[in-house]
Amino acid sequence: MIDCKPIETPMDSVVKLSADSGKELADPTMYRQIVGSLIYLTLTRPDIAFEVGVLSRYMQKPRKPHLDAIRRVLRRLRH
Repeated sequence: MIDCKPIETPMDSVVKLSADSGKELADPTMYRQIVGSLIYLTLTRPDIAFEVGVLSRYMQKPRKPHLDAIRRVLRRLRH
């Protein structure tokens, strides 16, 4: 994600992430590690607290759309 294109806008609050839509991740460890790091980061970056809170709901069985949303948060942090 070092060479990713940065974005300015936060995650849209009307985006509906579902617990059963999309393909299930083969190894959810990376998703859990990233979300855990982002939860820690919300102490100094409260502007991402909403997005991280929504994405932390799917720690048990993350799916592809959830990982895509995490990547969007990382691109926003890159900005």
